Amino acid sequence: MASIRISKSTVDATQPGSQDTLYWDDQLKGFGLKVTPKGKKVYVCQYRVGGGAAGKTRRLTLWRTRNIDADQARSAAAKQTLGLVANGGDPATDKQAKRKQIDVAELCERYLEDGCGTKKASTIATDYGRIERHIKPLLGKKKVAEITRADIKRFCRMSPMVKQQRT
Repeated sequence: MASIRISKSTVDATQPGSQDTLYWDDQLKGFGLKVTPKGKKVYVCQYRVGGGAAGKTRRLTLWRTRNIDADQARSAAAKQTLGLVANGGDPATDKQAKRKQIDVAELCERYLEDGCGTKKASTIATDYGRIERHIKPLLGKKKVAEITRADIKRFCRMSPMVKQQRT
């Protein structure tokens, strides 16, 4: 497929087809626009990992077109995604690995299922209540690997559970 200048007018003019349609930018190699049959439009970045033409081709969805314009997306793609690739990185694999990391809520569920074997029923009930009322609402959606010291400090300030134990 021939390259075109991806701009706001190009994005607005594209129409969905019977299958995913890709439009590649003529200014930045690997930057493109994907239009799905349902009309969803996203910016993509395609690159090769490991050895030039013999390397494996990867395609990474960057942003929806309604969230960022074409010039911003092109600039960000060049700086972030293609910059990482030029330095030997693989953003698509990194994104998959991050998606597979567990969040605090899942860690709490695992604890309740596997880590309470020798505890009394009353202690398990207390743990369950603290997890449901305090831990999950404040930290549950965060990935375990992304919890920072600031998150813990905020948790300690906001959680009545921690305030009770201090007194």
